[in-house]
Amino acid sequence: QLLGMKNRQEFEQAFNRRPECFVRAPGRVNVIGEHVDYCGYSVLPIAIAQDIVFAAALNVDEQKIRLQNTEPQFDARELDISAGKDIEIDASSGHWTNYFLCAFKAMMTHCDFPSSYGFDVLVDGNVPKGSGLSSSAAMLCGSAILTSHFNNINGGRFTTAEICMDAEHYLGVQTGGMDQTICMTADKGFAKHIRFSPLRGEN
Repeated sequence: QLLGMKNRQEFEQAFNRRPECFVRAPGRVNVIGEHVDYCGYSVLPIAIAQDIVFAAALNVDEQKIRLQNTEPQFDARELDISAGKDIEIDASSGHWTNYFLCAFKAMMTHCDFPSSYGFDVLVDGNVPKGSGLSSSAAMLCGSAILTSHFNNINGGRFTTAEICMDAEHYLGVQTGGMDQTICMTADKGFAKHIRFSPLRGEN
């Protein structure tokens, strides 16, 4: 509740209105199977308390995603999404919003949506960057969930995880899928045995 109140106040300060929803995407540690998911072998990760929290609200007046981050080193961006699934991503820029945008593009492509409503998002997280705890996967999953929510896309957790796995390809990253899957499908108090081809998992 305290975290939600903090995010609500910061969103109101950033966008001068109240957020409509919150999404939490956790980081992860791996118990068994380090890096073998790249080859299709099973893994046993667990979600952790450190997370990224997204406060968001629909913006029907503009086809833009307005992204702000509570950490000042990550500058705000307005992303024109009028091209929908055909939106271009400059992977060479290395900007933090690329991860959000590539999951948006992947969701639009998978669902064959020509366009999307705009939405405003405040990002706040405590997953240490570059620590190997999958802050990038948390960003992808949060974006995918928000894109689904604001466009009335009904997809299961494993389906969304697979879309997030594909999303990183837009950035030239070949990912194995463990990080996105545990972020999307973790259950409190359990590690998850994740297997691939087809993607599935058991606590």
